[in-house]
Amino acid sequence: MITENAAQNFLDFVNPEPCSPSEKDPSKNALCPYYDQCLNLAVEENWAQFTCQGCVFKNSHVQIKPNACEMMGYYRLISKIFVRKEDGALVFH
Repeated sequence: MITENAAQNFLDFVNPEPCSPSEKDPSKNALCPYYDQCLNLAVEENWAQFTCQGCVFKNSHVQIKPNACEMMGYYRLISKIFVRKEDGALVFH
């Protein structure tokens, strides 16, 4: 749980902003080194949706390089979500 003081210090550092749940594709940076903290803040504040648009870290990325054994899990997940039609198009399962 984020205390009020810790939340204010965190907001001085990064700047996630709540946005309307109807906003189709809010700008988010899931590879930001602070993304987990922003998600926690959004939950604590009961935000339906948030954006990273005004944050100075919106273009920062952690260096994530999945190794080969992790990739099979991603491929299995994608195969469960999408189905290839006869014409080669991918559609939701």
